[in-house]
Amino acid sequence: MLSKCSHSVGSLRPGVVLYGETHRKGDRVGKIVSDDFQGKWNGQGKCYADVVLVVGASLKAPGTMQIVKGFSQLIHSNVATNSACSSCSTRIHQQPAKVLYPNLNFPTLTNAWSGVFDAWIQGDAQAFAAMLCDKMLKELQVDGAQGMK
Repeated sequence: MLSKCSHSVGSLRPGVVLYGETHRKGDRVGKIVSDDFQGKWNGQGKCYADVVLVVGASLKAPGTMQIVKGFSQLIHSNVATNSACSSCSTRIHQQPAKVLYPNLNFPTLTNAWSGVFDAWIQGDAQAFAAMLCDKMLKELQVDGAQGMK
């Protein structure tokens, strides 16, 4: 049986950044985001994302809002110019890019998100991820089978 302690010796705090706090790896995160905005891919030419999935975020923190809106604008401008990749060895992008938000609830301040997301997938994000993974695996299997012919 545990006894009740009259004073606290210490406290356990998870690695979560609270509002108003500085992220301990903020400079590193900022560099990565900056590189992604500029289209850098491992320093080997320009390559841009063709899909943005915003998962597990309430989208209430100003920094997160800014990053999501920035990536959405970048993705949508790449679709408009049809220049998603200039030096990547990936296949030619034939489908328009998408900015998807799988979550149970749409973010508050709905007007602030107008034009940012192409689709809100209402539901459990983990179930969505499992379905997406299954679909991708099936497509890889089909592509692999066609390549063997």
